[in-house]
Amino acid sequence: MRPVSVQPGRRGPIEPAANRARSSRAWFSASIEEFRRTDAETILGHIAKYAEHDVVLTQRNTWLAQIEILRSALSELSGDIFFVYQAEPRFWILP
Repeated sequence: MRPVSVQPGRRGPIEPAANRARSSRAWFSASIEEFRRTDAETILGHIAKYAEHDVVLTQRNTWLAQIEILRSALSELSGDIFFVYQAEPRFWILP
């Protein structure tokens, strides 16, 4: 599965913008402006799509609450937002 970002007003996922290529490991990524314009259910759908566990009602409600809190908290900021950013695994060999 390859995470993608969404574009408001468009159904389905689109590839992340070239200037945000680093977002390819995020379950949802967008500019803060796009995030604030995108329907919470659409964002939730992208997050839930990549969940590696069953999404129970309490998890769903928590994600929706976090989306609304972030929309309010980020209203004066610009930049990008990433949900569930998966870092590349690193293996260390110690002597």
